[in-house]
Amino acid sequence: MSLSIQLSPLPIQICSPPATPSVPPAVLGFSALEASKDSFRIQHYIIKPLGSGDNGETYAAIRKSDADSCLAENQGRHDATYYAALRRKVVVVKFAKDDNLEGDLTNEITMLRDVLTTPNPYFTTAIETFLCGPMQWLTLPYHRGGNVQSFLLDYPEDATLGFRWHAGACLARAMLYLLYGITDTAEFEPRPNAPRVTHSDLWSVNLVLDAASMEGTSAASDRYPDIIVADWGRGKHYGNTTQDQAAHQEAQTWDIQTLGHNLSFMNGIGGWFAPIASPQVQESECQLTVWQDRFQSFHATNCNPEVAAWSAIVVLQQFVTEADEHSRVHFQPLSQSAKSALRKESFTDELLEATVGENVNRL
Repeated sequence: MSLSIQLSPLPIQICSPPATPSVPPAVLGFSALEASKDSFRIQHYIIKPLGSGDNGETYAAIRKSDADSCLAENQGRHDATYYAALRRKVVVVKFAKDDNLEGDLTNEITMLRDVLTTPNPYFTTAIETFLCGPMQWLTLPYHRGGNVQSFLLDYPEDATLGFRWHAGACLARAMLYLLYGITDTAEFEPRPNAPRVTHSDLWSVNLVLDAASMEGTSAASDRYPDIIVADWGRGKHYGNTTQDQAAHQEAQTWDIQTLGHNLSFMNGIGGWFAPIASPQVQESECQLTVWQDRFQSFHATNCNPEVAAWSAIVVLQQFVTEADEHSRVHFQPLSQSAKSALRKESFTDELLEATVGENVNRL
């Protein structure tokens, strides 16, 4: 087993998995989840839990060296400036549960550590990774808005026509980038150096609202938050063989179809709260439903890969252009309750002080 540790803000790669078959941690008499947390605490503070699911747990955290720097830069003063600086350093850490150690988190770490390493505005990228046998963790940027599914279930009145067009445009732009490396609406061919990847889990629970994108706006009333793709646990990287190309093309089709499923979910919520509409709004609603059905039935796997890619790009680019215009025309500010939730600070001064209070004794 080799061991290399890189202590930097870039992704950390720490030891390779053992060559011999892994033994379930329970058989060895220890919890890999708790061991992973212990290894993480060596260089980080865990602030509070954020969520727990079938496969793992997530927490808010801050690197100890970042906390030290914040205090030193503020000349040891524990004031509003210091706590604001700490909040900007908060990250999300993900741990795998003991019965899911070779599943989604391992795959996500591998994807974000080895393939998807370029920061971009469309999906989350890793800050640090740790993968050493059964012990593993991953840190990611913290986005205050939560996921789209929870947001719309909590604030269904905000599934307005303008928001739904906006959310669809965000997801289509993310697909153009992650599937084809495209960042410009004038591009219609995949970039040759773009990695062959698919996400395969682009549901609304894995789409994150970036509340920070609304900062600087007038009462958060003149734009919607950006939406970012998260959770690469089921993502896949493909090689260059004919078989890989066929599998990649089929998986791309599924990702694009998922855009239609997300529009269906949002349209289902929005339809319940839509007021009596003008003819212009009714026409826009119909057009969004047409796009929903078009994406859900999208299929381009039975043709030449270059032709399939071109046809998918044309469809996505056409949708982005149309969605941007409809989102602008039918813009409605988020409700006050939704804006308040997006603006609410998750980490109070008292919580941060209790978490990093050890710094007082070390400085």
